[in-house]
Amino acid sequence: QALDSGDLVPLGDIDDDRLGTLPWILRYVFPATRFYAAEYLSMFVAFRSSSTDTYAPARSYLDEHFVPGSYDMSSYAKEAADILLKEQEATGCCSKSKTEKIMAENDEKLRAIFVRAIATRFLPPGQEIPDSLLEHMSKTVGGIADGVVPWNNSKGRKYAQKLYKWWDDTVVSKEDRLVGAHVPDVAHSAFPPHLFGHTVLREVAKRPNESMTTILTGLVPTKEVLRMSKKDTDLGGLLDKPIKGKQTLVMIDLVKAAAETGDLRYVFGPSKGRRCAAEPTILEFTNAVLKELRAGASD
Repeated sequence: QALDSGDLVPLGDIDDDRLGTLPWILRYVFPATRFYAAEYLSMFVAFRSSSTDTYAPARSYLDEHFVPGSYDMSSYAKEAADILLKEQEATGCCSKSKTEKIMAENDEKLRAIFVRAIATRFLPPGQEIPDSLLEHMSKTVGGIADGVVPWNNSKGRKYAQKLYKWWDDTVVSKEDRLVGAHVPDVAHSAFPPHLFGHTVLREVAKRPNESMTTILTGLVPTKEVLRMSKKDTDLGGLLDKPIKGKQTLVMIDLVKAAAETGDLRYVFGPSKGRRCAAEPTILEFTNAVLKELRAGASD
């Protein structure tokens, strides 16, 4: 109801993409996160105002690269399934400590596979995302609570800059491949798979007989979204007192909504016109892994 009221909007629709009028806490935290690249003065496209000149071409660029079947992910899907199937065999006869060690090592492998399956498509042919970039991603800030801690914020800013520079040097400077989009738009495509990829793939392995919609709406990797009120509102009667427009941040829990409705919009973007551009590719990849798991289990 809060999302459907129309009174809550993505942050970029309050501000332009330069953070200028957002609350101070976001101006402080965002440069240490995957959402904003300080050196480019730009939020990634989902947080950018749709009224800016860069929004439409950036969205078009991403949509073009995430068309199902446009990039061969079969080797990544087989690799992920092989890891999960071998782990099931290995951990069935191991001690608890040995099992935990195997799973921790495989978590990192699964993260890397998911990142590369989704984001390598933006690179020049034959180039791969290096392990060092994955390490940099793990050192950025994950959210507001983490980002307000000064030493976390400082480290996050340092490694966010390294990340964006790598994408700039690797993609943007190579034959003007990044046409219409910003560095943060492409760089961000690697972040969610790194954060949640191993969790999603493990859930797929646990529930091989269920549909991907059921699996993902039961999991909801991104548990909540941040929105801002565009005007004074009680959110359609949900609140006893109105909140202040353009001043109040609202954190919305998506887990219950996804579970009750089975609607993938609570997984890939609950705001109208703001669905995750990578949704078709993520579904294509996870379904490919699921197919490999089923085939492996039947052998």
